[in-house]
Amino acid sequence: MKSTTNKNFQRKSVQRPAGTQVDLRKTNTKLSIVIPPAGVTSETVADGTFTVAWNAFIAFWTGSVIRGGGPVLFALFSLPFWFVGLGLMKNVLSSLAVTVRIKIEDAQFSIEWSVADFWKHQIVGKPQAISSAEIVMKENRNGRPLHVIMLREGVQQHMFGSTLQTVELEWLVQEIQSHLGLQEDLIMRTSITSSNLSAYVEESDFQDE
Repeated sequence: MKSTTNKNFQRKSVQRPAGTQVDLRKTNTKLSIVIPPAGVTSETVADGTFTVAWNAFIAFWTGSVIRGGGPVLFALFSLPFWFVGLGLMKNVLSSLAVTVRIKIEDAQFSIEWSVADFWKHQIVGKPQAISSAEIVMKENRNGRPLHVIMLREGVQQHMFGSTLQTVELEWLVQEIQSHLGLQEDLIMRTSITSSNLSAYVEESDFQDE
């Protein structure tokens, strides 16, 4: 499935959004961005409620099968739903606790995901290998489109910013494009290419594929 673009999304100059918690600092040779956790918001509460309901139902269904002496195959049938439930839980915990730090310097760029001093994951690369910075719709979460920033580095595609508002994504993409000297073509895509999903990295992932 190829990505499609939203033709109604027009390029415009975006200033630092009022009220944003994102910390952006830049010089001629360095761009530093810190995206704090979203914390408790209406969206994280809604996602958390749905996650609890989903996992509670799967636990009840699986327990009923086991207690009823049903075939093992019936219990195994619930495994894909457990994986979905764990993914939902990971997304909620990421929104509540994960800080994202992006640093772009002349010789190297890095993206780091961390939870205080308990967990940290970082990728590094050459800024010259970044071919584009754009906004994409990663998925629909509980009926809401989830947009993120995607940096294309060769065959890898690194994503972050799922907790940000659209105006914040627009602002950061323009700052990244300007710093890297990329073509300033701010496009919001309505889907992402599914042929190489294993290359995607985002703040809710615990390893770099």
